[in-house]
Amino acid sequence: MRPIKFKAVLHLGKVNDKIPEINITIDSVAVYPDGSIGFPEEVLKKKLPKGYEIYGDDFGAEIKYADEEGEYFETVFEMLMGDEWFWVEKDFDVMEFIGRKDKNGIEIYEGDIDQNGDVVAWCDRRDGWAMKVYDFTEREFVLCHCYHCEGHFDISEEIEKFEIIGNVYEGIKK
Repeated sequence: MRPIKFKAVLHLGKVNDKIPEINITIDSVAVYPDGSIGFPEEVLKKKLPKGYEIYGDDFGAEIKYADEEGEYFETVFEMLMGDEWFWVEKDFDVMEFIGRKDKNGIEIYEGDIDQNGDVVAWCDRRDGWAMKVYDFTEREFVLCHCYHCEGHFDISEEIEKFEIIGNVYEGIKK
């Protein structure tokens, strides 16, 4: 049986021309019944790019951006804060581990992109994971490659050739 694991992509939206939109992947998050997620404070601190800082108080925490002179502060993301943990209720996407690894030993998650540009997604007709064509402009799936849909192969037949090159939230990394 495969382990049940999730990771999440936090979406820190563009505030203005000085603050770009960024996505931060948090590995190993807890997913709660209300749809929120939680993760350790230290995990987020390690992932924040230059210019972004975490500020917290008794009521919660914020990720703020400061310009190169350290003078321009703007809140770009808000979170609830617990004992060394953060809880997030919006502006994120969860990616589920599919129980397999690519040819390089990297864990494969829902939303990952392979070397052909196809995306791992759940197929209701197959009742399992499949490779799908994703329209990045419309942000939707347009074709499923599995035998139960329009396709000509099953993900289990191709998994040994699969190589992760990115995901739908952060784009192509290689």
